[in-house]
Amino acid sequence: MGLVPAGMSPIGRLTQKGSFQRGGSSTGTTSLDERKTMAKKPPPVSVKQAAKIITDAASPRHRVSSLFQDFVSVMYLSLRNGVEPRDDAWQARENEYLEIVGKYDREVVDAMSNFFATVALLAQDDFADHLGEIYMSLETSNKSLGQFFTPYHVSQLMAGITVSSDCIKNAIDEHGYFEMSEPTCGSGGMVIATAEQVVAHGYEVEKHMRVTAQDIDRHCHRMTYIACRLHNIPATVIWGDTIAMEQREVAHTPALYHRLVAEKQQAEADVKDAA
Repeated sequence: MGLVPAGMSPIGRLTQKGSFQRGGSSTGTTSLDERKTMAKKPPPVSVKQAAKIITDAASPRHRVSSLFQDFVSVMYLSLRNGVEPRDDAWQARENEYLEIVGKYDREVVDAMSNFFATVALLAQDDFADHLGEIYMSLETSNKSLGQFFTPYHVSQLMAGITVSSDCIKNAIDEHGYFEMSEPTCGSGGMVIATAEQVVAHGYEVEKHMRVTAQDIDRHCHRMTYIACRLHNIPATVIWGDTIAMEQREVAHTPALYHRLVAEKQQAEADVKDAA
């Protein structure tokens, strides 16, 4: 089909360049060409549009629920393999990516790219649980498992009640960052709402927040990782049973990875200076 592997895809290169970061270019400067591009803003996108991409791609062969899971998986695999080392785990993700896209014709694969772009644009506009909203709007929730994602305005209310300015400040003063643990993360709505509160109180998510999120459902794990990536949240996202302390798969967002590297380098420099 002439498809490009996830690690070498335009999506992978796009995420490496930081194009999904808020606040302009990743270099901190804006060229004339970039300003011209910014002046021509793309038309607004919506959750409804993203959901329609999936429903339009559905057919008797491909159910909406399966398409959503595969679209999310392709996003997750592309985002991870665009930045992570090429080891055995990288190759396993690459193989899964090729297996998924190999099931579909060119039209559906193009729809995957359009879905990715639409979700990324939604994440640039504001804080919200876009993937969770898309999932619920498709009416594919798993009723037998009681799998319904919390409406984002409820997550906002909970975050507003529990995350105060003093709470964030005290955590930063003591540890250098505000830490959140989310043992049943679902689609990441509570994580995103907490990040929104951190920003509302005048702090930077990338600098002042750290998240550990976990879910027993593999697709929830992937949805939360995508949400954290697109909102630049430093996070460790785990697939596994929280109660059993099980970890089947662990993913670190680049925002967290770069911070850990910087902290390690600083610690090594401090040891060297002390010697």
